[in-house]
Amino acid sequence: MKELNQVELEQVAGAGFWGDLLKGVVHAAEVIIDSAAESLQKSGVISEGVCKNIENLTHSGATAADNAIDKWGI
Repeated sequence: MKELNQVELEQVAGAGFWGDLLKGVVHAAEVIIDSAAESLQKSGVISEGVCKNIENLTHSGATAADNAIDKWGI
């Protein structure tokens, strides 16, 4: 098994931090967009169907972003 040098150790240690940070940002954006859509729906600006479509779209986007973060090993 290969020993990791200092640069590789720092990359491995930093990878989890940045990935977690990015996933947190993605989740926060998802919550904000969902909340805005619900508020618009409750105010009568958009229909319930449009609100649900927005929620589905943001969830799909967040899932895709999370998968990309994992795939890239960030």
